[in-house]
Amino acid sequence: MTLLLSVTLKIGLITLVGLGAAVIMRRQSAALRHWALATTMFCCLCVPAVELLLPSWSISLPASWLTSSVTSSLRLTSNTPAPSPPTESAAIDASNDGHTNRVFSPTALLVGIWIGGAIAGLVLLNVGLLRLRSLAARSETVSAGPWRSIADDLATRYGIRRHVRLLKCSHPTLLATWGLLRPTILLPEGAENWSTDRIHVVLRHELAHILRGDWAVSITADVLRAAYWFNPLLWIACRQLRHEGERACDDFVLASGVSASEYATHLLDVARESARRRHPWSPAIAIAHRSMLEGRVRAMLNARLNREPLTTLTRATTFAAIAAVAVSVGVATLSGSTTPVVAPDVRLIQQPSQTATPAAQTQASGGTIEGVLYDQFGGLLPGASVRLTPVAGGGAQTSSTSRSGAFSFGGLAAGDYELSTDLPGFIPLRVVIRAEPGQTVRRYIAVPIGTLEETIQVICKASDLSASRPSAPGGSATPGAAQRLVAGARGPEPKTPATFTGGIGGQIKVPRKVSHTNPTCPTGVSPESTVVKLAGRVGIDGLFTDLHEVSSVAAPYAASALEATRQWAFTPTLLNGAPVEVNINVTISYSWSN
Repeated sequence: MTLLLSVTLKIGLITLVGLGAAVIMRRQSAALRHWALATTMFCCLCVPAVELLLPSWSISLPASWLTSSVTSSLRLTSNTPAPSPPTESAAIDASNDGHTNRVFSPTALLVGIWIGGAIAGLVLLNVGLLRLRSLAARSETVSAGPWRSIADDLATRYGIRRHVRLLKCSHPTLLATWGLLRPTILLPEGAENWSTDRIHVVLRHELAHILRGDWAVSITADVLRAAYWFNPLLWIACRQLRHEGERACDDFVLASGVSASEYATHLLDVARESARRRHPWSPAIAIAHRSMLEGRVRAMLNARLNREPLTTLTRATTFAAIAAVAVSVGVATLSGSTTPVVAPDVRLIQQPSQTATPAAQTQASGGTIEGVLYDQFGGLLPGASVRLTPVAGGGAQTSSTSRSGAFSFGGLAAGDYELSTDLPGFIPLRVVIRAEPGQTVRRYIAVPIGTLEETIQVICKASDLSASRPSAPGGSATPGAAQRLVAGARGPEPKTPATFTGGIGGQIKVPRKVSHTNPTCPTGVSPESTVVKLAGRVGIDGLFTDLHEVSSVAAPYAASALEATRQWAFTPTLLNGAPVEVNINVTISYSWSN
């Protein structure tokens, strides 16, 4: 969810920059504004790749925006609780099975809505492309006559080396252009009866689209809008892009020597014919789009407008400026607003001495204990409860860390103090610090992440005990085959960040079990209730490391528990969006029934 939010915000910001540039360049030519918007669309399309591949720098966002939702029933505890008493069950209860008791996740719902809308938009776009292909297959190729000769002459004059197909369809009003490698101009039924002047005007406009590559730009914008359909800025930018592209082609026609009044007359006649019968939506570029017609006619008749074509230098300068902004935005990462200053673990700061003070004020002031709390990746921990208690006894002081993860206790008498922390999901720390009058002791403390707790119950039947039945196999020091299979199917190796990340930290996503194996009932043992306690770590790949027994029970029980748990697999535990290794305690209660 963090990646989607980051990419969405960056695309919105880049699109806003492109729209702002178009407004600033309102006195420039339509071709320049179209180029600026086209560059913006291309940069937006590259944002996900920039986000994943290029080095990043930090940008501030509220910590609550970046908090991952918990979708697992595993408990991340600060203290190891006592084992839960056994409860009656008719079968083996795997309380952390990934397919049951999942917490409803609004994040998953939002991502599902986004994916559904994106798929619908892309399907609609592909349906339009298929319609064009079907329409082209049913159309008649124009290989001779005035349309063909004028098109070849103008294409040669404009330097278009690709062969331009001319197709005449059965639709009486459809006039459009599409295609990049095989550009196609679709002519309506009856176009062979048009006057030579109108043929010249129409072909100049359509060939201008081909020369400028407008169809490729339009398809890119349509794909981007379909993928991020919920972003209103992209809808505005796509509409403005098409409008500026039509005006740029109009300027191209007027620059070729066609008078504005004559061009406007032909354009209105074509639009009047198109209005009689609306053709179905398609991704082709239509010459007479009714929603833009009035603005285009006004622009053609305004002799004061800038109609200068783009130069290579203008193209390069505009592209470089917008691309620089896009890359700067694209490499930004979402984090908290405060970056801590790395300092030594302990620092004694002498208070400045007071000169020329009365004798009554020469006594040293009380001492100060202050510091900053971090997680193990260097993220700040705001809102943590900090308690300072005199070791020799007396009243305790309580405070909470600020947004920058800082705490401070002042006016302390000389002596030793116990500093303790309490933050859900992290292990409570207790540090003894000595305070001296007139001195400040500053500590920078990293708080370890808490411990996962997993408790399951196994119900065995005493009637199944048989001397001939083989005992449960002993545990292996390496992961079993099922564990290795699940690990290999989960995807690429997780990426770990640098030791220090800065920004707001403490954002924990508890893992979810993705592979579970039930412990088998041991044989050759007395049928009595037994609790096996295991301890170990879940690595960044979601697999156990250093899993061992800590309860000293009968060997068959320990072997059964170890053999089953070593085949479990989890999603990685995430701290600030990065996988982290975490300690885990597993309690397996065996009970027997007749």
